Amino acid sequence: MKRSRRASPAVPVLILCGGLGTRIRDVAENIPKPMIEIGGKPILWHIMKRYAQYGFRRFLLCLGYRGQAIKDFFLAMTPP
Repeated sequence: MKRSRRASPAVPVLILCGGLGTRIRDVAENIPKPMIEIGGKPILWHIMKRYAQYGFRRFLLCLGYRGQAIKDFFLAMTPP
């Protein structure tokens, strides 16, 4: 029996976005780990994009250290 690679739209993805990032301080002193940029976009954006390719559109982000920076980024992306 074949499994579908598409997700149920009702199932949210839980992503833990906390931590001080002590091992990456030389890369980013003032931003949280999920907001470190790769190719001009934050790592978190890339993770969410990959999940979206498989049908996941709802995300629960558990924000920790400097969570306001993550909120600000995604709120700036949403149209008014």
